[in-house]
Amino acid sequence: MESEISRSPRDKVVRRVQEWIKSGALRPGDFLPSERQLADQLGVARLTARYALIDLQREGILETVNRKRRLVAQARRSALAQAVILVSTARYSPAIGWESRVQVQVEEDLQRQGFNPMLFNPRASSPDRLYALLDEDPAGFIVFADASEHPAVQEFVTRAVASGRPVVVQSDSEQFHDAVRVTSDHEAGAYELTRCLIDRGCRRILRFWARPVKTGWIERRDAGVQRALTEAGLPILPELLAAVMDRQGEELPDQYYFTSRTRQMLGFLYEHLTGPSRVDGILVLSDPDALSVANACRIAGLEPNRDILIGGYDHCWSICPEYFFEKTAPAATVDKRNDLIGKELVAEFLKGTSASDQRRLILVPPVLVPLPEATS
Repeated sequence: MESEISRSPRDKVVRRVQEWIKSGALRPGDFLPSERQLADQLGVARLTARYALIDLQREGILETVNRKRRLVAQARRSALAQAVILVSTARYSPAIGWESRVQVQVEEDLQRQGFNPMLFNPRASSPDRLYALLDEDPAGFIVFADASEHPAVQEFVTRAVASGRPVVVQSDSEQFHDAVRVTSDHEAGAYELTRCLIDRGCRRILRFWARPVKTGWIERRDAGVQRALTEAGLPILPELLAAVMDRQGEELPDQYYFTSRTRQMLGFLYEHLTGPSRVDGILVLSDPDALSVANACRIAGLEPNRDILIGGYDHCWSICPEYFFEKTAPAATVDKRNDLIGKELVAEFLKGTSASDQRRLILVPPVLVPLPEATS
């Protein structure tokens, strides 16, 4: 920490006046001591005190009256005072609108409350610009799930919470334990989905996660699946993590993309789809994966919804782009209720820092959507 000795006399005056204002000893509209009184009180030259006060005046902290007396300026209203910064790395397209439902709901609810939602993409700017938002005094911040794994965002949330501004994160990660968190209850959704497949006759259910590494929400899905299998007395097969190609940004899949991705999945799944120990149920991370897996199963000689059941997620199978190439609905899926997640994010934001528990976690219950009439 910088010592009093290392500061220039002019800096010493500036910082002392700032401390008086911050502590409430000087309030907006209060007059400051005269230059001579201030110089005597702080042990500096009168000219030094004058230049320090001019510095504060240029920053808008002080004002002058009749060109002589200086007083503390009225609090300036930030240009972002009614802005809520929405931190997101996604670029959504109307054609894949189910993914953006949380964000759309948040924007609508904030506007109804008189706020101005402003999007900030940390991938398109430097971390310093993100941190600088704290100095621009916005109404607060809402961080969406797609941005929550960005390293700069994780550090930013820590700083934002420490600054005392309202911060709500769409995540259940312990990395944000100091902030208010809102997310879907992934464990409950996976449990109900697994129970549905079991009730429909599945006895060997494979978790096929088309991601190279596990995230916290995938671990919660694992917990729900394992609980359902344990209760039913069924074997818990090893999960299958697969690094398959994925679309970039808002680009929509074409026939080449869909075919290539399906055949990649088939390569990972083939040993589980053939032989005497083949699986009779597959769980995937989202409905687009369910459609690709259905296509892969058909290539392997298994008819989806007859020879094997596939459990999707997100309840978007009929509107996702992959449906153009594969019409087979999953046997069941889960609606995370993204609109309700958006509403909860705003509701928690409006509670602000006045709520008693700033470390609360809100889990939005999902809804199981069985599709008994699913056909290809």
